[in-house]
Amino acid sequence: MVHALPWPPMTTWKALALAAALAATPAAGATAQAPNATRPVRILFIGNSYTYFNNLPGILEDFARAATPGRLVETELVAVGGATLQQHWGSGAALERIHRKGWDYVVLQEQSMLGWAQVDGRPVVNRPDQFHRAVRLFDREIRLAGAKTVLYHTWSAKDSPADQAALDRAYQSIGKELGAVVVPVGAAWDLIRATAPAVELYHEDGRHPSAAGSWLAAAVFSKTLLGALPNNAPSRIVGPRYRPDDGAPLDSVGPLVDLDSATARVLLEAAAAAQPLSPAAPAAAAEGDLTGLPPSRRRAYVRLGLSQGSDAPPFHPRPPARRGHLRPRGRSLSRLDRVAIGWLGGHRFPYHRPDPARQLRGV
Repeated sequence: MVHALPWPPMTTWKALALAAALAATPAAGATAQAPNATRPVRILFIGNSYTYFNNLPGILEDFARAATPGRLVETELVAVGGATLQQHWGSGAALERIHRKGWDYVVLQEQSMLGWAQVDGRPVVNRPDQFHRAVRLFDREIRLAGAKTVLYHTWSAKDSPADQAALDRAYQSIGKELGAVVVPVGAAWDLIRATAPAVELYHEDGRHPSAAGSWLAAAVFSKTLLGALPNNAPSRIVGPRYRPDDGAPLDSVGPLVDLDSATARVLLEAAAAAQPLSPAAPAAAAEGDLTGLPPSRRRAYVRLGLSQGSDAPPFHPRPPARRGHLRPRGRSLSRLDRVAIGWLGGHRFPYHRPDPARQLRGV
């Protein structure tokens, strides 16, 4: 059940700017291509409470009905409160869901601090190594399932706005590496915090989205994945709800969002203007990340299948056997490969397929 409120009048220059922004194609790690218009757009969300709070997928479905009449969006959700993508990979439930249905997009949402880390007893944004490793693993499976990887670029905590820069770099760098679509929700939140601080995007805990925050996120998803924002955006949306503490579906259906028209207009303008940021060059290559290696060495890794982001199987090296042990199986490296990777000895270089837990540890 959707109720669209009338829009207050805008000045001419604002109306022209908004119309131009609505018509623009989003610039992300890759451009979202519209699926076949004869069937619904199928989107799988994998994440945690930042996704199931206020039922973001349900809000997006209503946005789609208004933005692209006659074109439906079907969503499903795999979410566990506080879960990281590494935990989702380890559980196997998200992977099974990826291969169950023909998805157009699979949305990956990492834990809000990229995992758990503290400095002087204060939570801080973690290094992106584990986040990037999990995204590479999921991206490979998503491609095999015929879908497109989408990264839900989230926001910093209310009392830590400086953390946004670290989140920006983490999402944009892996999006660029894999050619994934980056949905710049964090950038839209930054615009609201800078230009309309009276609009409350945060839940009372200062981290999760309020109803307005989830509505803004849905607007950015609509623009990025569907290429359209509705002129009459649904400002009151009713739908299924989830229990805030663990994401369990509630039996009741109730209001998800109920905004006044002025607030909805401000949020829509921010969604239309938000663009993914260009990631800065990393100071040093993270563990398991080949983007910072010299080109010759990177090509050798990819040729030998040592890159998680490549199309080659994720093989990993094992040290040569000691004297008295069985000689491990493998194949000889060319001199070019030995020089490029730094293995100058004449031993053989065996391979083995690691289990998922070893892949996540990067060993």
